Amino acid sequence: MRLVSLLLILLAPAFCPAQEIFNPAGGRRSAFESGFDYGGGSGAFYRESRFSAASPLGRTGPWNFRLALHGAHLHSVADGYLPGGLYRVGTAVSAAKGRAGFKLGARSNSDRPFGSPDTADFSGDFTYVISTGAYRVIAGVNYSSRRSFLPGLPFPYLLYSYISDKIQFALPFFLRARLGARWRLTFAYIPVKNGRAAIRYETPGGAFTEFELSSQLEQYLPYRRPDKEQRLYRSRASAALRRGIPLGRGFTAEVQAGYAFSNYYFTGEKYDDVNARTSLGPWPFAGVNLKLIPGAKPDSRL
Repeated sequence: MRLVSLLLILLAPAFCPAQEIFNPAGGRRSAFESGFDYGGGSGAFYRESRFSAASPLGRTGPWNFRLALHGAHLHSVADGYLPGGLYRVGTAVSAAKGRAGFKLGARSNSDRPFGSPDTADFSGDFTYVISTGAYRVIAGVNYSSRRSFLPGLPFPYLLYSYISDKIQFALPFFLRARLGARWRLTFAYIPVKNGRAAIRYETPGGAFTEFELSSQLEQYLPYRRPDKEQRLYRSRASAALRRGIPLGRGFTAEVQAGYAFSNYYFTGEKYDDVNARTSLGPWPFAGVNLKLIPGAKPDSRL
């Protein structure tokens, strides 16, 4: 299992969203998103609020720059040692010039974000597009100071991708296919334990209904942990039904309801070093999300 995970990691940057594979420059539009989720059961509950934004910064010489920000607050009531308030905050600057690109970022998942150097993760990704067109090969080097696997170790990788009107894929962790006029299928995997499989039905005008199965593993670096090599991990596997409704002027509202059938947290030096595992039990959840991409129209391709 470790060998398989290592091979996947060497082939793809762990933090790169799928849309950036097909648009390495990061996009020319601004984008904003805000959401809220609530769930609970068996004496435990959580409430999460989040926000993200991205915008072009303009050009400096031949380089096109883009800035991205994100923040989230997780409030929870649970038995055990999980902090009642956890945050995920971060920022990244990316740039592209022809076939070359880079991204520099800093994030802090903690009960006290950026409270000390050991609560922060600093990252860098440097890429070069070897071949362009429908088939694309990207070479790069990735660095992360506190990822849950191979922390502080730069490594090279190769990424192969393809895009057409009916299919997009990036080996080894992303596939999106058009199944007829209204159906769309998506599979995504981001090492080490983050995955998503979804099937979507679209109606004229940009509305959609989507069923999703997903798995998430979040890493946190508590501020006052005695052993700085220890991390806090929160894991969840769930199924959800989502409805998206375009509101006009670039706004889209999404509502969802689902069931998390696996909820637990643990401590460890790495993602597979499981200590003091505490189960929260299964629970239902619901949420709402609002997206804004000024000037955007409903996607008629993929």
